[in-house]
This record gives sequence, structure tokens and C-alpha cells, in this order.
Amino acid sequence: MSQNVLILGAGASSHYDFPVASALVDSAIQWRGSQAVVDMYQGNIALIEEFADQLQRSGCTSIDQYVSSIKREPLRNIGKQLMALFLAHQ
Repeated sequence: MSQNVLILGAGASSHYDFPVASALVDSAIQWRGSQAVVDMYQGNIALIEEFADQLQRSGCTSIDQYVSSIKREPLRNIGKQLMALFLAHQ
């Protein structure tokens, strides 16, 4: 079985329609109404809302920048999973 690895970053993949960091931040902050997010976190919506609110107040320009500063494991996991979700739906 062949395996592929995508290396994304610094806008280099934007011409392949992958989002730049600021677009991922916007998606994470404005996740409300995203059925994919609701389906992924059934019943854990409060944690996603907390993540989005804190991300918005952080002033960070990328989700990974913000995730690396989070001390609480559940919020770090939300950030990682949201990045994967948003990239997978491109």
C-alpha cells in the first residue's frame, strides 16, 4: 500500500486550495454552524466554544501557535482535531 505525506505551511500550498494559517484560525473561531464540527464533537460543544473564544482573544495568527501555548490537554486536542478536520474538508 502506498502512503502519501503532505507538507503544508507558510502558504506554499495555498495554490492547491489548502487554507493559509489565518484562514484556519478564522474557521476555528467561526465554526458554529459547521455540521462536520458538530458531528465530530457531539455533546462536547462547550469545549469547542471555549477553544474558539480563547483562540479569538489570544491574538495568535495560527492554530498551531495557539495550541502550543495551551496547558489543558482537552483544549490542545480540540485544536489539533479542528486543524485536521478543516484540512481534510478542503
